[in-house]
Amino acid sequence: IGHFTDATAQAERILNRRPRNVYAHFVRGLTRYLLAARRFSLAIFRTLQSFIDSGRYEGSSMRKAAGQAAIDLQYVAADLNAAIHPQFKVAICPGCWQYDWNGDGRINRFDQRLFALKFDRQGNRLAGDDPRARPTFAFDVGDIHWALAYVSFQRAILDLLLAYRWAPLFDFIERENPENRLRLPLVNADRIAATKTHLLEGIASAMRARESILAETDDDREFLPNPKQRDYAILLDVDRGLFSRWQLVLEDIRQLVTGNHG
Repeated sequence: IGHFTDATAQAERILNRRPRNVYAHFVRGLTRYLLAARRFSLAIFRTLQSFIDSGRYEGSSMRKAAGQAAIDLQYVAADLNAAIHPQFKVAICPGCWQYDWNGDGRINRFDQRLFALKFDRQGNRLAGDDPRARPTFAFDVGDIHWALAYVSFQRAILDLLLAYRWAPLFDFIERENPENRLRLPLVNADRIAATKTHLLEGIASAMRARESILAETDDDREFLPNPKQRDYAILLDVDRGLFSRWQLVLEDIRQLVTGNHG
């Protein structure tokens, strides 16, 4: 339903007894991610709202929030890595979660529809009470690799944010600048190296996700399907060409990140 804090605590109790329980690691990683994402998104909203209202950028609070998010995602990645197992499979229904995502103190239409599907395969809008809007996915090991890629790319973005001091950007937006020049001071060069590391980790995880999904032989409520699978809810036609392009894009990005290509 959305008792993520309780789910985290229950997963930790299980892990205290069985440290290698892949499902407990997955639940803790998932709930940690959701709570961390909500916390950071609310911090961004508050910072932007403060800037709009007062013209002042709260850099210290934003940097603190980004630093905490980076720590949170480090733990999430560790849990997801620990959940990798060839036979892993768990049913989840993100659209069924009831939680105050936007922090306004109540569960409103936005919260109820955040993870629900908005359109069917033909592009027709789904009604809020249509059961197709809230499918259950059989999340498996290929999807964990995909989630790890997603988390790694977000960690790279956080590293980039933490590498620079961003107050000059808001000063540039708010005030006239005769030179019309923006300079962002580099305050942590190690974060630039970490950005590259996490980008490469994300690309590697995405490649493993692609290979794992292509190797699947079942066809059960797929989150990310391969061209032979038909039981899936995403609004995307999946064929061999899509997977070929996926491989080419990942390889191109890897070559760019490593500096082999310009």
